[in-house]
Amino acid sequence: IDTNLFFLFLFPYFIKDEAVYFVPILFFCFWLSKLGQSEIQSVSSVIKMARKLAIQTVHFAPLFMVMMIWNKYCNQNGLNFSIALQPIDTWNFDVVPQILKSMLSQTLGRPYLLIGLIISIFLILKNWNSNILQSKIRRTILPPIMFIIAMHGFLFIAYLGAFGESGAARATSFSRYIAPAGFLIWVALIVYWVTQHDRMINKSF
Repeated sequence: IDTNLFFLFLFPYFIKDEAVYFVPILFFCFWLSKLGQSEIQSVSSVIKMARKLAIQTVHFAPLFMVMMIWNKYCNQNGLNFSIALQPIDTWNFDVVPQILKSMLSQTLGRPYLLIGLIISIFLILKNWNSNILQSKIRRTILPPIMFIIAMHGFLFIAYLGAFGESGAARATSFSRYIAPAGFLIWVALIVYWVTQHDRMINKSF
């Protein structure tokens, strides 16, 4: 058990309550990327990986406990907290084109995320046949790309099933999530560049 992971998973929730969804999504994106590198040779190796995953998942306990306490407090005091999915027959399927258009326009309004994604995809395609470089891409660039795709999917479902029709059509607050996603992809690109040029950097210093 690592106390640093407890705080690492918990701290984003104090900034934004939606972190209770995005932190596990990012965690499992890194795990899926790691599974792509692992060679499953025997049942014992599978059990070992499952045990490691279970131990790391335990570190989410403080996050979910704080979330439950906060939600209970909000309910008792009549405060607004995270919105929930509505019955599927009330979802905003009629405004799907407007949702997608608003998400796209807000993404284009802050192009650093899109530029980072284009560079990342270019690097993946360029080094697709290189096993060494591909492994570095899996460790650094692929997890953020997976997270950004999952984030867009999560928010799209939220607009469909949890927002009012007008808020969904405008993709309300979507631009707020572009900045952290863009930061994540650019940090990944910088880390990848450093790992590719570490010898050159060491010689410079």
